[in-house]
Amino acid sequence: MLTLYRRHTAAKCSSTDSQNCTDKRRPCPIWAKGTIDLDSGYIRRRLGTRDWTKAQERLRELETTGVIAKPAPANVNRATIETLQELFIQNKQTENLSYSTIKQYKILFRQLVEFARVKGIRYVDELDLVALQEFRNTWKLQSSTKSIRQGNLQSILKFALTHKWIPENPAMSLGKIKVYRTQKLPFTDDEMQRISTAAKVDPKGCAFILTMRYSGLRISDVAQLRVTSLESTNHLVLRTAKTGTPVKVLLQRPEVANALRAIKPVHDYFFWNGRSSTRSNADYWRAQRLIPILEAAGIERAHAHPHRFRHTFAVNLLKRGTPVGVVATLLGNSEGVVRKYYSAWVVSRQQGLDEAVADPNDPLVL
Repeated sequence: MLTLYRRHTAAKCSSTDSQNCTDKRRPCPIWAKGTIDLDSGYIRRRLGTRDWTKAQERLRELETTGVIAKPAPANVNRATIETLQELFIQNKQTENLSYSTIKQYKILFRQLVEFARVKGIRYVDELDLVALQEFRNTWKLQSSTKSIRQGNLQSILKFALTHKWIPENPAMSLGKIKVYRTQKLPFTDDEMQRISTAAKVDPKGCAFILTMRYSGLRISDVAQLRVTSLESTNHLVLRTAKTGTPVKVLLQRPEVANALRAIKPVHDYFFWNGRSSTRSNADYWRAQRLIPILEAAGIERAHAHPHRFRHTFAVNLLKRGTPVGVVATLLGNSEGVVRKYYSAWVVSRQQGLDEAVADPNDPLVL
């Protein structure tokens, strides 16, 4: 048997009675608790109303069908969550977003559809702030990943708002997730020496590693690197897969360019046969070729990430005093991104900090 009760929200209710709300102007929301039948478990469900009469009607509906069907507002074009998913993904694919970005949206939608099914939510306009807060509470992620996912959720509901399927974007009212940024971890000189030794058994894998280390390219860009991208001047010229940014970088060590030229290309690519998908090819190089080399070099599995070659490239430039703007251009990123993740190695920044605290006239007091 289900019973009705008001769920007191002290932060929004002027009533001091935590058991029974006495605020007549804006009473607390009504919930239902109990069991529907012997086969169902104990439930506690928000009824989406503050009116006692409407709550009783929805309680009867819940006991009969197990789901509360919310009536459509007058003169409002409603869309199901599945419709939103289909149109949103189509729109993002038209915008030529990267595979990884679209994949993250698909994962988020899959979780949202399952959450809505459990909660008995069908239409987009039923996703109010309380429902989104409950949905966010199901994310078992690191704070940085959770922050990105919340941004994706806001973009999805902004799309719904643009189509006038919702009167406002409730995701914008979700509290900001505090993220503690960590500096990127490059390989040390000793680690690079051990990696170089371990890679000698795989000449093609060694060429792949050298290219990542001395170009700063992402693994997806190296995995589909064209032969024509390597110029006679030992410059690599390409458009990055993730951001579409044009990049031209000099391979400062001639051994790197020579290692690439020693590869017998297949279908005009150094590391790809042209038949599999670019994504699966990058995954193959990461999991089957590079990580085994890193582990053979004694790199802990938790830190055996090929992306660290890109960090090593960036950090070595910054430690030599290369301006942040130049490093950002070589990486195909913005200056803001470089400062956020590599600030500890920016020489000019550290010099300024040292000068700020260095005062020879400051007496030593014990």
